[in-house]
Amino acid sequence: MSLSLLHIFSSFHASSTTWLTSPRDRRARLLVAIAVSSLLSCLIPTNAIARTLQVGSGKTYALPSQAAAAASDGDTIEIDAGVYSRDAATWKAHNPSL
Repeated sequence: MSLSLLHIFSSFHASSTTWLTSPRDRRARLLVAIAVSSLLSCLIPTNAIARTLQVGSGKTYALPSQAAAAASDGDTIEIDAGVYSRDAATWKAHNPSL
């Protein structure tokens, strides 16, 4: 069922509260909210939030497994050369750069 914005606004009466409970109007407002949120989510670039995580002595993360737990999709992980004994990392992020 399709509702026009004219119908939604013409059905609103300042003295009446029935517009708050009408299933037809709730459905229309929900569809408008979904359309607006979908449009806004497409405008946010996902690579803008990629970070660089540093691993090593004196860095933000001492062990690769700590960086792996904190990594998000598209992050860059810089691991200093060295031996990280007894440390195992499982990378759950997609497309990390090591």
